[in-house]
Amino acid sequence: RRLRSDVSLGSSLSGGLDSSSIVATMHSMLSNSFTSFTAVFPGFAHDESAYAEKIASQFQTTHLTTTMSVNDLVTDWEKLCYHQETPFGSASIYAQYKVYELAAQHGVKVLLDGQGADEILAGYPKFYKWYWQELYAQKKLNSSQEHKAAKALGIKEKFGLANKMAALFPGLAGDVLKEIKNKRALSRHDIAPDFIRLQQKKTFYTTPEKFTLNNVLHFHTFSHGLEELLKFADRNAMAHGREIRLPFLSHELVEFIFSLPPHFKIKNGWTKWLLRQVMQSTLPEDIVWRINKIGFEPPQQKWMLNKQLREMIFTAKEKLVQHKILHPKILQIDSKAHAANAASGYDWRYLTA
Repeated sequence: RRLRSDVSLGSSLSGGLDSSSIVATMHSMLSNSFTSFTAVFPGFAHDESAYAEKIASQFQTTHLTTTMSVNDLVTDWEKLCYHQETPFGSASIYAQYKVYELAAQHGVKVLLDGQGADEILAGYPKFYKWYWQELYAQKKLNSSQEHKAAKALGIKEKFGLANKMAALFPGLAGDVLKEIKNKRALSRHDIAPDFIRLQQKKTFYTTPEKFTLNNVLHFHTFSHGLEELLKFADRNAMAHGREIRLPFLSHELVEFIFSLPPHFKIKNGWTKWLLRQVMQSTLPEDIVWRINKIGFEPPQQKWMLNKQLREMIFTAKEKLVQHKILHPKILQIDSKAHAANAASGYDWRYLTA
């Protein structure tokens, strides 16, 4: 159904497993060639253009690329914020914005995209610990060899005493986790004390109903995480009058995936096990069995060293201080450049707020 269209079809193509799987499937089902679009960052360690080009060549797509600089970001900043309307976590949103702009420039109205696969098939490293906790509670962690297999693949997720306690006492662990997260949110050194007091009754942190892998995946798919990414993509698409379709979020597929036991999602240390098995006879081995996840990641850390962008960050901090959201002392602290996937980086958040 995602391929039904009276207008031209195309696909986003980062070169990762999800988008490559979609391009391969489109190739097998369409009689005509189609266009793939990607963002490239020459010279950047996380540039994925070589993977995307390999897939485009194998499946004979018309492959178009766009690249961008920090100067482009500065120029487009007001437009990007206008269309997003709410804060966004990293410059990856801008890369996606430019990919959809490229599609608009070439008249491709409908784009298929791989979002949703990571949430339903446990594609993020953070999901390992939940599966390990489930196995530990069942006294199967050692016999399954899952923890050992993941470590052999270079996975750095930790699994210690706190995780074992959470596995044995999930109800208590959920309450403790909520309390820790709430206290952490209300003890930020950069937030103005009066603003914290105003927000105390509104602050909350939810957890899955049960600490099993399938429950955690359901939680991240329907309650916490995916909806934000879909909103960013929808705003970027509408900014350029494009329609985005998400095959991995077909309700029939989602229902089927959630009916499967967890070892179809993580097995032998590999996430998205089922998808890798299905695609291993179709896609190149170095794409099917890639460990690292990237997906249109720009050199944000380098960009944040740019003088003009640093001035924009400082101006944003000044406004937040004026509105009594940030503590005035934050203006005495130099901004810190951080990568797009850095969980602890606050300066980009100030900029987008």
